[in-house]
Amino acid sequence: MIERIDKKRLLILIIGIFTLLNIPVIQRYIATSVARALSDKLKTEVKIGRIDMGLLDRIIIEDLQIDDQSKHELLNTTRLSARFEIMPLFNGVVRIHSIQLFGFNIRINKQTPKSKPNYQFIIDAFKPKKKSNKPTHLDISINSIIMRRGLFSY
Repeated sequence: MIERIDKKRLLILIIGIFTLLNIPVIQRYIATSVARALSDKLKTEVKIGRIDMGLLDRIIIEDLQIDDQSKHELLNTTRLSARFEIMPLFNGVVRIHSIQLFGFNIRINKQTPKSKPNYQFIIDAFKPKKKSNKPTHLDISINSIIMRRGLFSY
């Protein structure tokens, strides 16, 4: 039988997780693990300097670099931040409210007018394998995007 977690224990658990997520060694370990998982999923080089959880409703990724499949730089940013809702996460739903991108360099290209763009592999990697009528777990509602000190080239 599963016991109900009282409010005091839940608060201690949340404070403990928040404290752990703000230790630099833990942040670098999470960054390395996420970068390795994304590299495997995308079959290209992904580097992440540090991941910080902000105030539990924000994720901050510092020094993110993603190469395209030709081993050329696709995205390089000093800081990527996203604010999301916490409660839907318990139901497996990711709901993003705002994104901030600082100190970035985005290089998008196509070899020929008929070829796929160099970012298509990212879309393909996260596209569902089978079509289904089940609702998606990604509910993106971006109210604002802030982009500063960046270069975008196509």
